[in-house]
Amino acid sequence: MTCLKKFGEYLRDNIKMKQLKIKDKYHPLIAFLGTRAVLFIAMYAGLIMLNMKGNPQGWRALPDCLFLDGWARWDSGWYRNIAEEGYKYISGGETNVVFFPLYPLLMRASAIIYGNSVIGGIIISNACFLAALYVIFSLVREKWGREAAIFTVYSMALFPFSFFFSAVYTESLFLLLTASSIFAAEKNRWGAAFILGFLSGLTRLMGMFIPVALVLIYLRKKDWDIKKAGADVLWPVLSGTGVLAYSAYLYSRFGDPLAVFHGTAAGWQRDLSATNILHLDTISMFFRGEVHIGYYSLLIIGSLFLTLGFIALCRLVYRKMGIEYALFSLVMIAVPFISSKDLMGMGRYVSVVFPCFVVVGMLGIPRTVLLAAGAAFLALQAGLAILFGNWYFVA
Repeated sequence: MTCLKKFGEYLRDNIKMKQLKIKDKYHPLIAFLGTRAVLFIAMYAGLIMLNMKGNPQGWRALPDCLFLDGWARWDSGWYRNIAEEGYKYISGGETNVVFFPLYPLLMRASAIIYGNSVIGGIIISNACFLAALYVIFSLVREKWGREAAIFTVYSMALFPFSFFFSAVYTESLFLLLTASSIFAAEKNRWGAAFILGFLSGLTRLMGMFIPVALVLIYLRKKDWDIKKAGADVLWPVLSGTGVLAYSAYLYSRFGDPLAVFHGTAAGWQRDLSATNILHLDTISMFFRGEVHIGYYSLLIIGSLFLTLGFIALCRLVYRKMGIEYALFSLVMIAVPFISSKDLMGMGRYVSVVFPCFVVVGMLGIPRTVLLAAGAAFLALQAGLAILFGNWYFVA
């Protein structure tokens, strides 16, 4: 305890963080570059040391470029497949139609420039994450102050599962679109909010829930009086219809508008069955004595507590940010939680729920604690990124 106290005094008296002046426009960039530099170096070193130990026979997207190769694993293969070969519907098993079209379309377009859809995907993901940090910083600074905005961008970049924002996954694009849609709504730019929300529904299934936030923001701006609503209320109401547009495409192409739901249920056991909603498989692990000190058991238990923690934060979001942000956050957490078989993807799903990061920044946590937690989170994130790149399932 004495050593920790002295360390804290050193940080306070010598580093003088309160006197360090950084222009606001640089905080998102510093958060991005600082964390991504560590992660890309860690991924490269991890591939050299472990050489895909998690699955030696696994595919490599960029075998001649280890600096980038590790950022395309697991679901990245599906996005590459769609970008290069298009959609194929296989009824009753794993099929690529469960992955929404906007991200692989961008990958396909980027291949014209970069000559490789995976390289394009990595660039798209990182560019979207940086842009999302700027959008979130601007939104939070305007509504809840500079300190909360600074905390939010650094905490989102340091979050242990934040490395997915740099991988060939949809997290960064989805975060950018949802945050931008909400920011546009706060600015009364309802047409832009609709377009961005619509695009989020072409990125991930959860985009269908963006109206939860936008409609409530609209009503708040009308003093919660529905009689004051005009024709422009249709913009937020219809903002989640990107999912319906994709369903229409699936119907015209394969004759099944619900192919996404059928595919996730058959291939990934993700649905709203009683087993998933009540997490009977996870609970039964404890009674069967299958929980032991092992990688996957710890991952499931950690994902459970992480999810419960984010759900608990929704109450604080309600108190400090309003029901529109709280309900949006709760839905974004609860839907994958009750439809997941084993919870192991929850770290990735909660990483895009930015209001939960904002509200933690309002708690007045001492800077020394934040610095120590940030260092620990970055180290953990680097470790998870290394595991991901070496074909260990992380989320």
